[in-house]
Amino acid sequence: MQTLNALKTNQEESHDSGGVSGRVSFVIPARNEDQDVVAKTIQGILDTARGVEREIILIDDASETPLTFEHPEVTVIRNESPIGVSRARRDGSQRATGDAIVWLDGHMTFAEDWLDRLPPEVDSGALLCTPYMSYDRSQVYAWGSNFGWCARRKFKFGQTPGFIWDFRLEPPEAEVVEVPMWSGPAT
Repeated sequence: MQTLNALKTNQEESHDSGGVSGRVSFVIPARNEDQDVVAKTIQGILDTARGVEREIILIDDASETPLTFEHPEVTVIRNESPIGVSRARRDGSQRATGDAIVWLDGHMTFAEDWLDRLPPEVDSGALLCTPYMSYDRSQVYAWGSNFGWCARRKFKFGQTPGFIWDFRLEPPEAEVVEVPMWSGPAT
């Protein structure tokens, strides 16, 4: 598996979406997401990743109402029982056939050039995360998340073993490089 930066072509060879070559697998886990919101997310990828060999893998993690999307580049995999977002991402990644994998959520919007602007940042060592914003991009709810690991149950704090996280409610102090894609609620 290569990084997206390794897939970047010379700018003079660039085509519709970005100086990215090679096959890109977009993996989207979703559980009980609104069908229209997931469809907008997938259509956003199709509209902004033009000229890139791609596949989109939607993992429906046992939604009460099954998710669907009819398109030759979209594979929908439905879990009969929920396995959680992390396992769903891993399962989607194992099924991916791309040279690079991009994990997304089922409720995202994308600027036209988001995929062009992502590869240079991948190998920089930067923390890549999207702000949590309203769909009209008028309000930022959080600037990504802080992640940690809880090795054992901590009843007092309501923590169970596994990843723990909390929203970053203030903008980062370090210089921010904008890779314009957003995760947010359906409003």
